[in-house]
Amino acid sequence: MTQYSINHAMACVARGDLEEAKSLFLGIMVNQPHNSQALYGLGLIASNQDKPDVAIDLFKKAARSDPNHIDALVALGATLIQAGYPAKASTILAEAVKRAPQVLEPRLHLARAFNATEHYKESLYVLTDTAEQFPNKPQVWRLKGRTERSLKAFKDAFASFTHAVHLTPDDASAQNDLGVACRSIGNLRGAEEHYRIAIRLNPSLAVAYANLANVLDQSGDLDGAESAIRRALDLDANTTDATYNLACLLAKQERHERALPLFEALATDMPGRWDIQTNLGVTYLSLGDLNKAEIALRRSLALKPSNPEAHYNLAWLLLLTERNTEGWKELEWRWQLPEFALQKRSYPTPPWDGSPLEEGVLYLHAEQGLGDTIQFVRFIENVKERCNHIVLGCQTPLIPLLKDFPGLDDVVPLEEAPPPSVAHLPLLSLPHRLGFDGRQTPMANGYLNAPETIEDRICVPQTGQKRIGIVWAGSPDNKIERRRKIEPSLFLPLFDATDADFIALQIGPAAAEVSHFPKERITFSCDKVVQNFADTAAIISQLDLVIGVDTSVIHLSGALGQKTWTIIPFMPDYRWGLSQDHTHWYDSMRLFRQTTRGNWTGVITDISNALRSW
Repeated sequence: MTQYSINHAMACVARGDLEEAKSLFLGIMVNQPHNSQALYGLGLIASNQDKPDVAIDLFKKAARSDPNHIDALVALGATLIQAGYPAKASTILAEAVKRAPQVLEPRLHLARAFNATEHYKESLYVLTDTAEQFPNKPQVWRLKGRTERSLKAFKDAFASFTHAVHLTPDDASAQNDLGVACRSIGNLRGAEEHYRIAIRLNPSLAVAYANLANVLDQSGDLDGAESAIRRALDLDANTTDATYNLACLLAKQERHERALPLFEALATDMPGRWDIQTNLGVTYLSLGDLNKAEIALRRSLALKPSNPEAHYNLAWLLLLTERNTEGWKELEWRWQLPEFALQKRSYPTPPWDGSPLEEGVLYLHAEQGLGDTIQFVRFIENVKERCNHIVLGCQTPLIPLLKDFPGLDDVVPLEEAPPPSVAHLPLLSLPHRLGFDGRQTPMANGYLNAPETIEDRICVPQTGQKRIGIVWAGSPDNKIERRRKIEPSLFLPLFDATDADFIALQIGPAAAEVSHFPKERITFSCDKVVQNFADTAAIISQLDLVIGVDTSVIHLSGALGQKTWTIIPFMPDYRWGLSQDHTHWYDSMRLFRQTTRGNWTGVITDISNALRSW
């Protein structure tokens, strides 16, 4: 009769009739107060009613009453994990596995307990053995894959998730896991495919939409990414990660006004998230609120001092506000950012610390863009005071321009193996090593020379009019290109403001946009004509003025001492300062700034007016 009542009560638990089940279990315990099955059943009820402390006590009593009650041990371990005691759970679950090695559940919960305490290797040991004994259980392979992912064994995780999907191809969550594994090994196409399968199998799986958004973002489909992430939020408005990803996506699209309230709300809800504080700071910086930006970035660093994203963006802010000594020091964190780490080369010699080198070669090497190389070679004059022999490794197109630069003993292609040296240093680290505080910029009046002989192919036609070079786009790979590029049609008022001839200095894909300009006013185009920066320098030397956005050509013009008008976005690159119409980097340069984000019309009007009085 007792077993019948136990079975009846357990059936009530299974169908959710907890009150009737509780009554039956308590009835049994009137005559059998230590009945392990009744204690276990009451523990299940307490667990279902979100009373973990009560459940733990009942499961303990059930296990003490019957040491062979494996279900009670497993339930006790699982509840301890949920209650935040995974270390205690692992001891109990290990005992359950020892007593019932042929049972699956204790093994899975033991692995989860190890994962919760970040003992991933111990968890993987359990799961590897479990997979051998239970090869047809997809839940084993999925948990094994997640554990391998925690260990950054991404190829192994991919194999485990593939096995899980083979066993249950119609499981949306398994397909989603395999998508995550594909992305971890760089297979974006595979990741997208499995996320879409997961969504087809379960159109309400918010996490699959959120993951799809991430991979679309990484693939460059920002519109598709936004659509997917908004669908994830429609399905689960409380998905914090989806809200965070949407805010990051909006920021990447330069829609900072839309991203700001999302980051602010996230920062309020989760003040301990350093990544949210970093992105909040970057968003404030992009919108021009430098005080709030600095507060957020320094708060991020207080939460995680080794956070390179916050250090790097703080460097921009400090240099932008002319706090150069601290700014150049903070900029050294750039090498710990993923995008810089991928470019970082290994050198057999140590980085130069700025101290005098009486013997041996100092190898200086370019980094980042062509414009950065042009801007920072000026510091070689200061380096020469401390080092006798300097070799520069730079981008090949710059070699003809820099091969005779004062202070350099040799210039070699950056892509080649570095020459024997006693120390090395990237160019943008020179201001930090030299203690440059921004008060007196070396060679601001010009430090590069154009070739003395100009070949016929790069000789600009003379019509008797003044000649103006224009450039409207930089490298499409530059992260600030979206912010600085100007649609060429916006330049048209310049042609009405002066009778000068115009020379298109633009090269590369954007050069085709010259068709937007009056054909008869463009007397020369550099695209497919110039072969290197010495050619470009020769062309600029024949001009009266250069106008353009922040590009390598603009840096070249300034370094040549040519009259240059540079068009600056609302939130500029760190080197241009905040409000001045001049820059300490180039004496011959005048800055024209956006006064509101995204509005280039006002800037072009200012330049047109300046041309009329030029």
